[in-house]
Amino acid sequence: MNRIFPYLLALLIIGLTLLAFGEEASSGEEGVLLRYRLEPGDVQVFEADVNLDVKVTAAKGSRTQDAATTMAIRMPFSIRGTAINDDGTMQAEVAIHGFNMDVNVTSTGQQMTIKADERALEVTQNGKTVMSGEWGSVQLSQFPDLSRLLDLTITARLNDRGEMVEMGGLDKLDGQLEGFDLSQALDNQVVYPDKAVKPGDSWTHTLTQDFANAALPGGKMTLTATVTYTVLERATYRNRDCLKLKLGADFTNPDASSKLRFEQGVAGIAYVDVATGVPLDCRLKLTQHISGTMDRAAVDLTSGGTVEISYAGGSKKYDELVRASADAEGAVLKALSVPMVTEAKITINGEKYATGDTLTFDGQDYRVVAFRPTALKLHRLSDSAVYQLGLGSEGHVAYVKLLGFAD
Repeated sequence: MNRIFPYLLALLIIGLTLLAFGEEASSGEEGVLLRYRLEPGDVQVFEADVNLDVKVTAAKGSRTQDAATTMAIRMPFSIRGTAINDDGTMQAEVAIHGFNMDVNVTSTGQQMTIKADERALEVTQNGKTVMSGEWGSVQLSQFPDLSRLLDLTITARLNDRGEMVEMGGLDKLDGQLEGFDLSQALDNQVVYPDKAVKPGDSWTHTLTQDFANAALPGGKMTLTATVTYTVLERATYRNRDCLKLKLGADFTNPDASSKLRFEQGVAGIAYVDVATGVPLDCRLKLTQHISGTMDRAAVDLTSGGTVEISYAGGSKKYDELVRASADAEGAVLKALSVPMVTEAKITINGEKYATGDTLTFDGQDYRVVAFRPTALKLHRLSDSAVYQLGLGSEGHVAYVKLLGFAD
């Protein structure tokens, strides 16, 4: 089961890469010139919703097993401009601010559900909980710690046509998503045409992506596609002057030596704000077919679904998301060292505390309200803020959540 997560993330990122960044558009007599612009301090927040229906047939010897899966993933993420380089390229930071995943699997009369968010995961089988825990806990030791995605800040350098020049900040994933190279998924972005475009105009761009993924036979898969963009019309959308774009691509795995054949079709529309270049909405339909050998079994997978990427706002929305995960002052609590609770007292930064005791950290006094093996609740005495900390198996704090303020 632990192999499902890198695979699910791969499906999600493939969908997001088609329109992950905004475009800056300037009008001309012959049409609109699409150019990527992101000024230092600019923030764009997006909400990604992925819904997939998957059917799998696996045959091993004389045994054949069929499975049907429905998958729903929601993930807010942001793009923040940080600098303009001397050569005109732009520096940006991309951050994930949360995720919610709901997977239902039906196979040979068995029903399994997997529910996960940035704090915890729960697995049920035929209505009975078979696994439950918070990220980093002993209960989930066989799974990669997906809460680390929220700690990840991807740095990117892009030119004004939207091409990714270089990327950094991915080292925090080492050991967490074994074999999944996120840089490959984000390496090719939308590339804009040289000339201004008007309704009826089209352009193409060829993408090649090499995925290193532990869920794949041989740990690697190469995908190629020619993406076609067509300007359908210039229209008012969300009370803004926009270009409505049609886009489509067919991804294939051209490596004949691969044990897995992957084909994916993507088609949809996007609305781009002419004045600001922000893509207000991108709605894609996906079709997939995967066939070949996995774990010495012949596998045939077909799926269909949707990816919707919606513009959620700018700096105000960004501030809301940051506060939702942990307010600026409470975020310092992530630096605490809190090994798993094994006795009546809890060890924090090498000292033992009981419920009601007070600890001092970063110039603030906190009272220990309650604790259990995977969570700790602290009350900050200066302003009565109450925090819940998710505890990892190796002593790190997986998350900090502001619960409210005590009376």
